[in-house]
Amino acid sequence: MNTPSGHPPSRRSGFTIVEVMVAAVLLGLVLTASTSSLVFVLRNERIAAAQADLDLDASLLVERLRADLWRTSRSEILLYPPGDGPYQAISFPVVHGTNPIIRDAITGQIPWDATIVYHKELAPSQVLRTEIPSYDPDPSARESQLADVVTAGSTYTADSATTRVLIKNPVQWELNVNGTGFDAYSSAPSRGSIRMGRAMLEDGDNEIQFRVSGQNSASSGYRLGVDTLAVTASGLPREGEWQTLTATGAGPVPIIENLGSNDLWSGNSRLGFPATAEGNAFTMLMENDRWEERNFFGDGMKYTDVVRDFIAPSGEPFSYALRLAGNGTNWLATDQARCSSLTPSNLPTTTSMAVRVFLRGSDITEDFDGGWITASGSNIWARFDGRMKINEAFIAEANTSASNLYMDYLPATRQDFLFGGSSSTEINWLPAWGNGIKISDKTAFTIDKDKSYIVGIHFSQRSSWLSATTNLVTRIAMAGPDAGPNPSCFYIMEGTEADQDEVAWSSRGDVVATTNIWVLTALRAGYASEGIYVSQIIDTQLDNPAYESFDWTALATNNSAIELKVRAGAVNNLSDADDWSIVPLAQAGLPPGIYGRYAQVQARLLPGTDALITPELRDFTLAWAGGRRYVDLSGIFSTGPDHGVYEVRINGHAIVQEINAYIEVIKDYSLSSGQTMTMRSSAFAEIVPRN
Repeated sequence: MNTPSGHPPSRRSGFTIVEVMVAAVLLGLVLTASTSSLVFVLRNERIAAAQADLDLDASLLVERLRADLWRTSRSEILLYPPGDGPYQAISFPVVHGTNPIIRDAITGQIPWDATIVYHKELAPSQVLRTEIPSYDPDPSARESQLADVVTAGSTYTADSATTRVLIKNPVQWELNVNGTGFDAYSSAPSRGSIRMGRAMLEDGDNEIQFRVSGQNSASSGYRLGVDTLAVTASGLPREGEWQTLTATGAGPVPIIENLGSNDLWSGNSRLGFPATAEGNAFTMLMENDRWEERNFFGDGMKYTDVVRDFIAPSGEPFSYALRLAGNGTNWLATDQARCSSLTPSNLPTTTSMAVRVFLRGSDITEDFDGGWITASGSNIWARFDGRMKINEAFIAEANTSASNLYMDYLPATRQDFLFGGSSSTEINWLPAWGNGIKISDKTAFTIDKDKSYIVGIHFSQRSSWLSATTNLVTRIAMAGPDAGPNPSCFYIMEGTEADQDEVAWSSRGDVVATTNIWVLTALRAGYASEGIYVSQIIDTQLDNPAYESFDWTALATNNSAIELKVRAGAVNNLSDADDWSIVPLAQAGLPPGIYGRYAQVQARLLPGTDALITPELRDFTLAWAGGRRYVDLSGIFSTGPDHGVYEVRINGHAIVQEINAYIEVIKDYSLSSGQTMTMRSSAFAEIVPRN
């Protein structure tokens, strides 16, 4: 149907009432969600801002205290309340400005400008800073002044003082001190590490005085024991008993207390001070700076054929020394076979036997049971057990590089055993004539515990005149139940001397392998032909120290010798230092001619006559100019029920102690819900006065 005008029909325009209402509802929901999110974000921002304000309050207070303490002297600091802390208030004088603090040329005193007191007021809870524009040199007067300031709080107006509120929020405020005065009391005898504080050390010698300043109420005495001290910039510990005492004053003198070889006390010795009253004191001289090595330990230290032995010299502190390893029985058949004793074995059907004993060194992998040679050594003696005639015996390095069941030896290393200068000997086994043991002459052969060896023995029946019977009787280390399946011995029945001399037994078909060990029962060696000790790497804490001297204490007799070397570098692992092979030998007492922050020492020990004498290295000392600088002082001391309270002074001055400041600021924040949120912020600092 056509419209009258000839145009298509028009569509309806606009929204219905229902559509408008739905849109309004949706818009309301969106606005509600957006408003809630905005409120949440704003609330979190306000909480974050409040927390940031608290953090700033705590940090600013600590930094303000740090800045003021930097301008004072530790000896002038007073704390409140009296006692051991923690403390709620601190008083100290300051010099205003940023210029260096200079002592008066005549009096030697610092011209202080003002006295500062940091203190806490309880109601309202707040931290205050009071400045008094004067300084009273009388400590008792300043103690009374401090108590008055704390009591009056923000209302203190005496001495023309001005008080400023630093924090108004509720606050937890504590101060503690790492003191020069340390209490060595404990309910039972013990030892402890004590940090004494910080002091200015001069280059060269410095005097350290320990003085009894009091007594714990539970203590029955005033004693003290000094084990080690770390009182130089490098922080290297030194034995208290080895230091030089320069003065003792009135009263008792320090003594050496040797404590046995238990390793609880460094060097098993300490410096004891049997004080009997307050005021007793002793002084020791400490050079800044040096490395005194008396115990021979530390990270990265290495021993090669060197042992560290406890020594107890008469009239001296106990200590340790380095000696060569060896000089004793270094292999036992019963050990390798894991049995408790030797067993006799009668061989009536044979007239001779060729035997090879395989001595397992540490070059054998663990699953093949190696390492039964306990020490290296030069010059050896072999022990043979049985009733027989030994026609020849030798030792040689085993050819462990081939797959030969360890029967073959390296011919270039062979060395024959002799018996009274002869290659053959007869062994008795009659009660009146001994136990059937024969020990060889000393043999010029070097044993290395990191290698394996073969001992060859060819034996036969003895001369008939020695016994009515001609049976061969030997002693065997019968393999124990945990010895494992791997052979330790090989033999050829009716073997000849020519068979024994043959280098390679692995190609023969008449060799019998056994876990038992025949005839050879022990090996003894002298000291190792060379021993090497390489020390830890020490840090001087100086980029380019001026090394002044290197010295040592050693005993070397009967052609024994000790050679020492010292090297240095700028890298903490000494990867930039010269290889030991090109480092020259050190000359005792002279500058070592080295450069670099890090240093290390090598000692080479060589045996004396017949390898039966070892040299002995007691200690070494490397000294350098430590310079004039502040140093943290600490030590290991004895504590006990009869110990006192001690004050420590360096070169006549009190040690600068750290002030530990802890603050926690608390604020209650009201939420829109009507609830309260408790917010906290804390700060901690260790502050060291400059003077």
